[in-house]
Amino acid sequence: MPGARLVVVFFVYGLAFFAMGLAFLLEARRTTELGLARSLKYLAAFGLLHAVVEWIDMWLLLPWPLVAGTAAALRVVRLALFVGSTVLLAVFGTT
Repeated sequence: MPGARLVVVFFVYGLAFFAMGLAFLLEARRTTELGLARSLKYLAAFGLLHAVVEWIDMWLLLPWPLVAGTAAALRVVRLALFVGSTVLLAVFGTT
């Protein structure tokens, strides 16, 4: 079943983004003179939001039946989080 493999891929992918976001969040709290350190909070927020996006993708592939309208609502939330994470990545890149 190819869907089961994709569920595992999305889970691991989301876990990697979550770990990255958590690591950058912990590093952003340190005091330093480096200019890059001030923008790490945007990269951390990107990682955490993008992890949720990947986990929503995983959840939508799972074989259990969804309540009517839940899948559509999840797709809207996924799109909003994806846009938000992309904006945060762009803000990090510009700062």
